[in-house]
Amino acid sequence: MPCGWLEIQDRLARVAAEQLALQAGTEPTDPEPAVAGDVRQAAEPLETGLASLSRGTQTGRRNGSR
Repeated sequence: MPCGWLEIQDRLARVAAEQLALQAGTEPTDPEPAVAGDVRQAAEPLETGLASLSRGTQTGRRNGSR
């Protein structure tokens, strides 16, 4: 029986999960270590931007401007 596209995608996802887990030293069913670093890295610019926006808003209020 020929493989369908969904079966091929499922196999590729399993192989990718196994390889990521191998690199992270975890199990393929535990996604957190494989993506936690990426999430932290993506959040850093957002946190920096929000902090600078907050500082700008506070500074504007002290100077009497909006």
